[in-house]
Amino acid sequence: MRSDLVFGAYSHTPNRYQLCLLVAKGTRKFHTPKTRLQETTNDVLVLLYRSSAIARIPLKSTNRRRRSAA
Repeated sequence: MRSDLVFGAYSHTPNRYQLCLLVAKGTRKFHTPKTRLQETTNDVLVLLYRSSAIARIPLKSTNRRRRSAA
């Protein structure tokens, strides 16, 4: 069921908003015209569920240098 896929993918993302953005971008990227949109969305959720690299991305970068006004 799709709810199982959503909760599985949600365990790897820091918040729901980012999950929605990733699923929307992935669905647009992987969709082919002759397939159902629902199937493509499910495939993207499975890909997000299987990958754990998303959890390693920091939300805010702490290595930014401050620009001084000249």
